[in-house]
Order: sequence, then C-alpha cells, then structure tokens
Amino acid sequence: MSPLSRPLSRLEGFPSRTLERGSRLYRVHRAAHGPWWFSSDGSGRFDLPDESERGTCYLAEEQPGCFLEVFRDWTLVPEKEVASRRICEIEVSADTRLADCTASRARELGLTAEIHSTPDYDVTRAWAEAFFRVGFAGIRYFLRHDPGQMLAGVALFGVAGNTESDLAKTRSSHRIEREVIDEVGRRFGIRVLPSP
Repeated sequence: MSPLSRPLSRLEGFPSRTLERGSRLYRVHRAAHGPWWFSSDGSGRFDLPDESERGTCYLAEEQPGCFLEVFRDWTLVPEKEVASRRICEIEVSADTRLADCTASRARELGLTAEIHSTPDYDVTRAWAEAFFRVGFAGIRYFLRHDPGQMLAGVALFGVAGNTESDLAKTRSSHRIEREVIDEVGRRFGIRVLPSP
C-alpha cells in the first residue's frame, strides 16, 4: 500500500504555479512521431482516465530533464537510441495554472513527496483527476529520476492522443544537441556510447 493518501474531496486552495505566456518547456520524442502525446492508458504517473477523453502530456522545464526521463533506465545509452529521437521546444501560448506539487504548503492538503516517486500510479492518477476537476490545466512536480530533486516536470492536460495542445505551440523539434548530452553526463553520469 502506498504511503501517499488519496486526495481530499475538496482541493480548493491547493498551491498553484502559473506558467506565464512565452515560457518554454521541453519534450523528447521519437523522430518518427510528432512531439505531442496526451496519454490516457494509465502508463503515466498523472494520466487522466481514458473514459474522460482527456490525457496528459509529460514535459520538462529544462532539456536535461526530458532526456533523463526518457533514458531513465540507462547509464550507457547507445548513440542510435539518441539519434532516433528529437527534442522539442514548446512555448506556452497563454498563462497556464498548474497544481504545484513542489510547494511545501501542499502538505496541509494531504500531499507528500511520494507524489514524485511512488510506483502506485492508481494514487497519483487519482490526484491528477482531482486537480483536473478543480480546474488546474496541469501539474508541476519533481522528476523522479533526478535524485537531487532539482529538475521539475510539467504534466499538461489536453485531449487524449496525438493532438496539439491549445495551451502551447511547438517552436522547434530537432536532434538532441551535444550540449544536452554533455550536461546529462556531467550531472548524472549518463553516457552516450558512439556507434561502432
């Protein structure tokens, strides 16, 4: 059983964080697919339920964050895996209100740091649904695979599937740059192995 409790029936007053218009977010995606995917199949931490026809797109506030989340199970990443993906820069189109799960005040409404790392996705998805019901456009949280809890992610709500968000637009999608790979190597010890 997860030590993270289910959300209270009333979450009015939950701490919020506004993503201001023009803010940038990042997402790594396969080159063969577009950058947008709003998941509703339950495989993601904050997926909204499939029957709601809404889903959740997972982004990061910094480029190393989305790289780290995609290659979370690797210490040595084959270069071909990196080459098969792109990094997308996304610009927020309008001020967007997020449930701020990184705020200390969230504790008074029953939230603990388990929200960022528990493998019990039934509970984290219940929180996502509760946030959606009270009008949040998404969630700000710490990325599970950053042990220092310095990198934050944004789980943005939208129409389920590979639809573009009405809250943000794609600015660019390009190969993952050497600078990002080098920074992930310095900070987390993840190395990209050159192809033979």
